[in-house]
Amino acid sequence: MLVALVFENILKGIIVANEFPNLKDGEKNPIHGHGLLQLAQRAKINISVHDAELLKELTEFSVWKGRYNTPNHPDTLFKLSKSQHSKPGVITLWPISKAAAVCRSLFERINAEFDKSRQNWRDAQSNNAQIGNT
Repeated sequence: MLVALVFENILKGIIVANEFPNLKDGEKNPIHGHGLLQLAQRAKINISVHDAELLKELTEFSVWKGRYNTPNHPDTLFKLSKSQHSKPGVITLWPISKAAAVCRSLFERINAEFDKSRQNWRDAQSNNAQIGNT
């Protein structure tokens, strides 16, 4: 769940930096929702098939796992219980090595985009300050 929250926050940061460079501290967040795949697409991150699968799964966990002990929809519980990777009594998404590798690769790409977006936002803020001083 924490990985999902990290991805959600950094993706929303990229979107704010790119789409709302003049957003001031304390202003309401203009981005709503928790769909990680949709956020990644809006942030213009190149997403592989494995990335998309992971983001969809992480979204499910971030939406219900933070509040409930079980999924909030019977179809989700059924799907998870029938997963080829599940052990009796344990719900897992993927083999940990695959999930870790995909997460690491995706995080590195998202983080690189975040660094670019943060610099673009700083440049926009600097330009706005210069315009205001003239």
